Amino acid sequence: MQLVEQHIIKPTHKDYKILDELLYKSKNLYNATLYAVRQHYFNEKTYISYCKLQPIFQHENQVDYVALPRKVSQQTMKMVDQNFRSFFSSLKATKLKGKKKSIPHYLNRDNGRYEAIFTNQAISLPMLEKKGYLQLSGTDIHVSTRLKSNQINQVRVVPHCGYISIEIIYTVTEKTLMNDNNRYGGIDIGVNNLAVLTSNIDGFQPTIYNGKLLKSYNHYYNKKLARLKSILETRNNKKSSKRIRKLTVKRNNKVKDYLHKTSTKIVKQISQQTINTLIVGKNDGWKQATNIGKKNNQNFVHIPHATFINMLEYKCRLAGIQCIAQEESYTSKC
Repeated sequence: MQLVEQHIIKPTHKDYKILDELLYKSKNLYNATLYAVRQHYFNEKTYISYCKLQPIFQHENQVDYVALPRKVSQQTMKMVDQNFRSFFSSLKATKLKGKKKSIPHYLNRDNGRYEAIFTNQAISLPMLEKKGYLQLSGTDIHVSTRLKSNQINQVRVVPHCGYISIEIIYTVTEKTLMNDNNRYGGIDIGVNNLAVLTSNIDGFQPTIYNGKLLKSYNHYYNKKLARLKSILETRNNKKSSKRIRKLTVKRNNKVKDYLHKTSTKIVKQISQQTINTLIVGKNDGWKQATNIGKKNNQNFVHIPHATFINMLEYKCRLAGIQCIAQEESYTSKC
């Protein structure tokens, strides 16, 4: 199974400017590659693939190609190739429906940024074994991690609104699923009680995992958001700002952190009880059709239960536990 370790780099971080320049160069190469592909497509009526275009850029020492480490440049060019192939695939589908599909377009010349991908060949792995950090090729960027060199697949530097994330993609081995020992656990998720865990084991004490902290996060976020939007619309006739984006990122990080910690506690508890199967109640489309009042709708919809269930599923797989998401419509009548 592949997982991601994420590091958030804020504008105040010492490495932010270096990473921002790296993303800017990646954007330039993306646009240069896209230009070459588009012009060939318009003039020759055929598509020039990555395998044919990359040797040309390398042989001519194209300025944007050599501005980045070669392995990183190749990955950026591959993304253009991937986007164009997706365009051709969707073009067939849209033609059948009588619709039009726009060709991949250029990124913003001045403010545009594009992700930079470092494969495991573009990372100093010996530094990881000796000093416990990754060094990205062609830069002085050091990323601390507890991962082993044989686990790491690639590192992505991704631009976001107001920050940059360094994402380390690594592989972990899943445990073999436990044999059925007739020990089952069940979870009911909600709002005030984020999750209630019970089991068919004799003497098992049901556990309630508090969800009021998430309600508190969302209440504060919605209150501040409404105030900031009101000021923006009155003074500047706008709906978003740097403060709103910063507030949203902070709220999302808090919610994600709480869900990770709660799901880890649940999986640890059922592992200690040698429970081999966990059943989680889930209804598809339950938030699109909810109608439980204005305040209750807001509390319910703003808690990412699907993300929570996904966390439980993959953490159970890592622990060798089967996780089943069960449709539970109309079960209250039973």
